[in-house]
Parts: sequence; structure tokens; C-alpha cells
Amino acid sequence: TTSSRIVNVSARPMEVQLLYHTNFGKPFLEQGSRLVLPFREVAPRDPRAAEDTKTWQTYLGPTAGYTEQCYFANLIGDDNEKTTVLLRNSNGSKGVSLEFNIRALPAFTVWKCTQPEADGYVTGLEPGTNFPNLKTFERKHGRVVSLAPGASHQAQIELAVHSTAEEVAAVEKKIRDLQDRTHPVLHDQPLAKFSPA
Repeated sequence: TTSSRIVNVSARPMEVQLLYHTNFGKPFLEQGSRLVLPFREVAPRDPRAAEDTKTWQTYLGPTAGYTEQCYFANLIGDDNEKTTVLLRNSNGSKGVSLEFNIRALPAFTVWKCTQPEADGYVTGLEPGTNFPNLKTFERKHGRVVSLAPGASHQAQIELAVHSTAEEVAAVEKKIRDLQDRTHPVLHDQPLAKFSPA
């Protein structure tokens, strides 16, 4: 578990942007690995990501010439606004999950970088207060947190490793139950409210 508490010690209001850039590679990331997450809405960040919207939740093996792709998502939480995302290997025998509160971290970014291993074969699962765009853009869309003097913003992420198929299946069921709360919307092009692309 990792926890952050940001306090405004200034005498004037201050803005906060917070993003947890959690990177994962092998053994969770491989050809055919899958990202499982309960979402309301997902959109590609830019035209490059839009090239593969139909396969945004699955991963290539190490690929020469690969250029990164990012997807922006609004996730679904339970009655306490907690959500879970899971990266599982191709056969579902192992995985890693993140659990966090979508009230504290409402914007989720998927960063795919399946370039050759020597260059950094990795994916980023990134809960944040906002998407990783310019602050002016995020402020315009109401995603930059403003703290009054003395106020604070607190966020926490629980990371868990799942080493058996049974454990992975249990997390997948938990996520399916959350997804059943709403019909997911996948956009095949960037959204003006999510990114300036």
C-alpha cells in the first residue's frame, strides 16, 4: 500500500496534480496479456492510440519500431467508490492489481510501450487526479484539484500480486461485478474533453 497526503501550507489556494505511474513488465506483461478494468468511458489519447482501439486491452510481445499508445478512462467504483484494475498474463495464471478510490483518483491512464526488451518493454497503469495533459487543458476541463489554505488531498493505492489462476479469476470476477453496474462506452477516436489531440 502506498499513500499520499498533499497539504497546502500556503496562505493562498494552490493547485494539485497527482499521478501514480506504476510500470509493469514480465512476468505479467507478455504477448497476449490483458488489462481488465471496469470502465464507464475510454478513449484513445491521440491518432496513434486510435489505430488500435479494438485491441486496447491486450498486449503485443516485444515489438521493434513500436510507438507508445495511451488510453484515458473513467472507471466505475463500488458503493465506497473503490475500484480495481488487473493486468494478467496471457493464460491467466498470474497477475497484478491496483485498488484505489475514484473520488481521490478519478482519471485513469493506460500507457502501452511494448517496444523491444532492451528499450524497455513495459506498460503503465496510472491512476491520477487528472489526465497527463498540459495543466491549462486539465484546468479548463475541471480536473485540476484546488486546495484552500490548510486543506489537503489524500490518495492511496493498494497493489497486490496474484500468483495462481484461482486468484486471478477471483479478481476478474470482482471487476466484472463492477462493470455490470453500467454499460461501457469505448470511443474509437480521441475525445475533446479527454485530450487536445
